[in-house]
Amino acid sequence: MAYRFFARILWVVLLTAIGCSATLPVSLEAQLLVAWSFVGALFLVSALKAHRTGRILGISFAAFVTIRYIIWRTTSTLPAPDDLLNFIPGLVLYVAEIFSFMMFLLSIFVISNPLHRKSIPIDDTDPDLPSVDVLIPTYDEEPNLLLITLTAAVSLDYPKSRFKVYLLDDGGTRQKCNQADALKADSARRRAEKLKELCRTTGAIYLTRERNEHAKAGNINASFAKIKGDLVAILDADHVPSSDFLRKTVGFFVKDPGMALVQTPHFFLNPDPVEYNLKTFPRMPSENELFYRNIQPGLDRWNAAFFCGSAALLRRSALDEVGGISGNSITEDCETAMDLHAQGYRSAYLDQPLIAGLQPESFVSFIGQRSRWAQGMIQILLLKNVLWRSGLSLAQRLCYLSNSLYWFFVFIRPIFVLGPLCYLFFGLQIVRTNVPEFFAYILPHIVASVMLPNILNGKVRWPFISELYEYVLSLHLSRAVLSVLINPRAPQFKVTAKGETTTSDRASPLAGPFVWMVLLLTAGMVAAAWRFVALPESREIIGIVAFWNSVSLLLALAGLGAVYEQRQIRKFPRINLQVPAHLKLDGGDFPAQVVNGSANGLNIELPMHARSQMSESMIVTLLAPGEEEGTERQITLRVRRMSVSGGVFSVGCEFNPVSQTEATAAVQLVYGNSRIWAKRWHNRVPAERSIFRSFWFLVGLALGHGVPAAWKMCKSGILRTASQKKTSDTVPAQ
Repeated sequence: MAYRFFARILWVVLLTAIGCSATLPVSLEAQLLVAWSFVGALFLVSALKAHRTGRILGISFAAFVTIRYIIWRTTSTLPAPDDLLNFIPGLVLYVAEIFSFMMFLLSIFVISNPLHRKSIPIDDTDPDLPSVDVLIPTYDEEPNLLLITLTAAVSLDYPKSRFKVYLLDDGGTRQKCNQADALKADSARRRAEKLKELCRTTGAIYLTRERNEHAKAGNINASFAKIKGDLVAILDADHVPSSDFLRKTVGFFVKDPGMALVQTPHFFLNPDPVEYNLKTFPRMPSENELFYRNIQPGLDRWNAAFFCGSAALLRRSALDEVGGISGNSITEDCETAMDLHAQGYRSAYLDQPLIAGLQPESFVSFIGQRSRWAQGMIQILLLKNVLWRSGLSLAQRLCYLSNSLYWFFVFIRPIFVLGPLCYLFFGLQIVRTNVPEFFAYILPHIVASVMLPNILNGKVRWPFISELYEYVLSLHLSRAVLSVLINPRAPQFKVTAKGETTTSDRASPLAGPFVWMVLLLTAGMVAAAWRFVALPESREIIGIVAFWNSVSLLLALAGLGAVYEQRQIRKFPRINLQVPAHLKLDGGDFPAQVVNGSANGLNIELPMHARSQMSESMIVTLLAPGEEEGTERQITLRVRRMSVSGGVFSVGCEFNPVSQTEATAAVQLVYGNSRIWAKRWHNRVPAERSIFRSFWFLVGLALGHGVPAAWKMCKSGILRTASQKKTSDTVPAQ
C-alpha cells in the first residue's frame, strides 16, 4: 500500500512539473541543453525499467521532450497558409505527427502498469465445478488439421463428466450441401462426412446449421440452442490446447461470479511471413509478442482485456445477457468483450501459453488477416460508439479507443516515409526549421520516441521493428481501411488460410507496391546527391533530409525482402520437445531422446549401436513419459529416415497409431504439455537491443534480404510481368 501511495504521489508531482515547465519559453541554447539533459536522464533510468518507478520516470522524461517538440512544431514550423504549395503537405505531415502524439499518450496509458496474473487452482471434487462446452468452429480447414485439435480437446485434464467438445461445421450446412454448383455441393457433403467420422473417432460432437449467416459469430450462436454448459471455451480450428487449459482458466470463474471472460495468449508455432522471409524467427521478437505480453496485461489493469476469438473461456449466462457473440463487426471477438464490459462484467488475461496455433504462411493470407482486424476495429469505432458507450468506465473507453485508432497507422506511416521526397524532388519547405533547431528539438524528440518504447516494452519489441511492420502492412491495408471508412457495414468475414506451402522462392503477388516504393526512395537519394552538389549553401539541411530518406529506404528494402517469399513445403512446423523415452523393436530396447515432433511424426536420437538393428519402413514402439509421474505413453511409429551426423544416430519416424488411444498419446506428446509452451514462451524472447544495435539489425535486413530480393525480382522480370498483367486487366470487355 505504501509503495502504491508513493507511486501515485510521484505521478502527480511529475505530471505537474511537466505541465508547468514544458510550456515555458526558453532560448535555443537553453532548449538544446534541457532537451539533451532529459535524453541523458532517459539513458540512466533505462537501467530501472524493470521497476515501476523507472517506468514512471521514463514516461515523464520522454513526455517532457515530446511536449516541448509538439509546442515548437505548432508555433514555429508550419508554412504560411497563403503558400499553399508548402502549406498543404506541411499540414498533412503536422496532422500525422499530432495523431502519433495522441496515440503515444493513449498507449502510455494502456501499458504503463501491466497486470500479470497467476492461475487459480480448482477442486476436482467440487460438485459445483462449472460444466464447459468446448466449441471448435470450422469452415474449410483440412480434416487432418482438425483431427489434431479435436484429439487434444477431448483429452483435456478436466473431469470428463463436466465438459463436452463440439465441432461446429460451417462448411457442411444444408445451404452448402445443397448449393446450385453440383461440384461444390458434393465437395461440401464429402467433407461433412469426413468430419462426422472424425467426431465419432475422437468422441467429439458434430454440429452444423441450416444456413451460413453472420460468419463465425453466427456459427457459434447457432450452437447455443444445443449446448448447456456453464462456460464456453472457444478454439480456432488450428489452435491445439494443452491438457491443462481448463484447469488453469476455470478457477477465475469459480472465484468471481462477475467474471465473464478469461483470455490466454495465442502462442504460435510457426513464423509469420515477414519473419519467415527475413529469417528473423526466433532471433527477433515476433510482431504479436508486444500485444500478448504487454498490451493485454496493460488492458487487464483497467478491466479491458478483450476476447481474441480463440484460446478463451466465457461465461454462458453473460453471453446470453448480451445476445451471444456480437456480429455487427467482422472482429466479433473484441466487440463481444466490449458488450460484456458495458454490462458491468469483468475480464481477465492469463499470460500463460495454453494453446499452440498457426500463423498465416503466405503474405497474401497475412495481409488478408490483418485487413480483417483493421476493418473490424474501425467498424467498432464507428458503429459501437466507443467514447460514449454507456456502461464503460473512462479507462475502458480509452483502452478501446486506443485499440481502434491504432489501425490508422496505415495512413500515417506512408506520410513519414514519403515526407523527405517533397524537399528532395521539389525543394518544398514543409517544415520551416534550421540546423540548430533540428538538434535542439527534432533529434531529441526522435531519440526519446525510440527510447521510451524500448524502456516500456523491453525484450518484446526492438526499436525500428514496429516501423518495419507498419510499413509492410500500410501499403495494402490503407485501401481496406479507407473502404470501411466510406461504408462501415461493407466488410465481410473471411477465414484466414492456414497450412499453405510454396515449392520455390518467388515474389508475392502483392510485391508490386514495394518495388515501386524502393525505386521512388532510391530516386530520392539520387536527387539528394544532386542537390548536395548543386546547392552547397544548403548542404546541412540536405544531409538531414537525406538521412531521413535513407532510413525510409532501409525500411523499404527490408519490406521488399519480407514480400519475397521463401520456399516452404512443411505444413506442420516442428516443435522442440527434448523428451527422454525408450524405443522398442524386435532387436531390443534402446534409450531414446525425442528431439522434436510435428503433427506427422517425431525425430528421435538413439545410441549408435541401435543402427545395426534398424531399417527404413520398419515398425517400432515408443514408450514416452505420461502426464502423471510413473505413467507411460505407448506410440507406434514407422521409420522413414535414418542418418548419422556429428557422431549422433537419429531416425525420423511417422506416426502409425493402431488405436485412438495411441493417436491421443501422440497428440499429447507433441502438443499437450503446457510446460513446453511456457519454456518456448520465455525462451522465444531474445536479448534486448539498444537503439544503435537495432538500427544495424535493420541495415542487415535491408542489405542481406532486401537487396538480394530486388536482384532476384529484376532477374525474373517482375516489373514487366506486373505491367503486362495490368494491361490485360484493363482491356475493355467485348
